[in-house]
Amino acid sequence: MFSIIVFLGRYKNEANSKKFFNKLSNLIQQQKNIEIIFIVEGKEEFLLNIIQNFQEKNLDVFVKFIYISKRISFDKIMLNINKLITNDYFFILDNSITMDNKSLNTLSRILKNNELDILEFRPEFSKILKWKPIDRLEQNKINKKLEINKNESIIAFTFPFIYNKVISSDLLDKTLKMNVIENNNDSSIFFSSLIYLLFLEASK
Repeated sequence: MFSIIVFLGRYKNEANSKKFFNKLSNLIQQQKNIEIIFIVEGKEEFLLNIIQNFQEKNLDVFVKFIYISKRISFDKIMLNINKLITNDYFFILDNSITMDNKSLNTLSRILKNNELDILEFRPEFSKILKWKPIDRLEQNKINKKLEINKNESIIAFTFPFIYNKVISSDLLDKTLKMNVIENNNDSSIFFSSLIYLLFLEASK
């Protein structure tokens, strides 16, 4: 069902790394056909050991590693990320893992019952910021399947984050093949451009 993209920066703190992977293990409990793509910057030995331990405890999870380097830069990875994803849907996991297992089960159920290009949910910042975003769409458009090309307000009022969207892999593939995205090795610029291009290409 899901491919999960996880960006692992230069973790210097082993304890925080272990907490992150414990959260990740709890998130994917009882999920089937999960693929996790780790994009790793740096090769700290303790982090590689933690990832190996995660694999051993989650043998039913398909894991891929991509290392950012001088030869394989961030922009190259992002512009070819569609070639790494094998499941029907993917999402990018925020480093704080604000999503929980119950929420992931809900998203999975929605996608099984509906054929969607993009599934957006309200971002959760209360665990990391004292701010809770309000709904940006009209109440009659929330929790409903909408045709994006007939509801322009969806594009105008989508939350401008990549971390609160589950996206069809086919849509990503189409979008990256049909559009040129300026990146300049800046993740915020790349994802901002990608979000709106995805919505322009999406139909539902």
